[in-house]
Amino acid sequence: MRFLILALLAILLLPFDASRVRADEVKYKSRDREPPSNRDDGVYKRQPDNHPADRPPDRDHPDKRPPDDRPSDPEPPQPPPPWHNPVNLPCPPRYCPPPGRSCEPGSQAGAYFENPLIDPISMTLNSVLSEEMALMQAEGFVGQVVVGYGRQIEFQRNDEWRRYDIGAVAESFTAWAVYQLIDARRLSLNTTVGVLLPEAPADKQSITIEQLLSHTSGLGNTRLADGEMDRDVAVTKLLSQPLEHEPGLSFTFSADGYVILAAAIEIVAARDYDAFLWESGVISPDMTGTMYARYGAALQQSGWGIRGVGGILSTAPDLFAWASRFMQSPAMQRITEPRWSNGDGISIGHGWYWTENALDPPLLQASGWVETGDNVMVVAYPNDVILVVASDRTYGGIPWSERVANTLEPVLRDWSPSGWQLQTTASPTLGSR
Repeated sequence: MRFLILALLAILLLPFDASRVRADEVKYKSRDREPPSNRDDGVYKRQPDNHPADRPPDRDHPDKRPPDDRPSDPEPPQPPPPWHNPVNLPCPPRYCPPPGRSCEPGSQAGAYFENPLIDPISMTLNSVLSEEMALMQAEGFVGQVVVGYGRQIEFQRNDEWRRYDIGAVAESFTAWAVYQLIDARRLSLNTTVGVLLPEAPADKQSITIEQLLSHTSGLGNTRLADGEMDRDVAVTKLLSQPLEHEPGLSFTFSADGYVILAAAIEIVAARDYDAFLWESGVISPDMTGTMYARYGAALQQSGWGIRGVGGILSTAPDLFAWASRFMQSPAMQRITEPRWSNGDGISIGHGWYWTENALDPPLLQASGWVETGDNVMVVAYPNDVILVVASDRTYGGIPWSERVANTLEPVLRDWSPSGWQLQTTASPTLGSR
């Protein structure tokens, strides 16, 4: 009975409650809604403007921030200062500071000290070279790269520390050693083989030192001195071969001719060829990674076949130090002066050669590539920049040293170091004798 009474009461009250809900809905929908930012406890209310104390806490005001509220977001990290900022320049990634400069210890990026005014062009150069070398590393490059000017290394990359066989770059060492004797007036460019080696065959007697240096002596590339450890026997073998052409008439690359030059150095200086390289200063004491493979397996197999034209092991930093000294030596212009042009944009000096085209000033180069795969390239640019690359790998049959030099040439030609003026003089006049 009680249940029936409760059910009847519920039925009687239901219409009254429904009408009340509908009235509330109509009343609610007719109200002006406030923006969600003023919503409090689920009800839209407009806070009076004349009661600031009753407003919700201002998160941006430290006096009104709730004690248990989170602090505001930290300031976003600021970008590093631009490269031209003269104070505390950060060291760029993968950058090896040049000698005499270093990165501040304990700093993740580091900043230069001792000389805070860093050339912004140098910083840009390092960024560009780092990216170029990273791309070539992805393609298989392994080796050493050094770029600098004024005897200062501005970019350096060593994938591994080792000595590389510099191959025919040794001709440039031999040429400089010959000029050391010329400047000491113990030898001249007109000195003949007959004066140095009276027992030489008649057709070789008139060959001059200058013709041996410029590959115009008429001697060939027989390599008959390979394996011969006695100097006189090696010289006799090489001079007994018929000439390719009359001396001074044409250009013919001749490793044999530089072997004769090494013998001439020993005869005039009364020193072993390799010992004279050190005593004369051609190889300086700071080139600690450079050695002559006097007792190495390669020299034992080749003997006098590579004396004067190979057999020197070195590193890219050592070759940079050597090339930097050479470019500032009194004999530099005389040694590198083009004596012969092959008609294909290559001009031959004494141990060096020039490459040129119609649009750009010529480049001075020395390069070597040996049977073991070691390959080296030394390039001097008109703006006094020097590049040295050493590797033991090839890319599509091309030595990596050559490919790196070709890739970096547009960058290094356009780089004008601070304090150094780009040379715009015309290339030396080339003869064709």
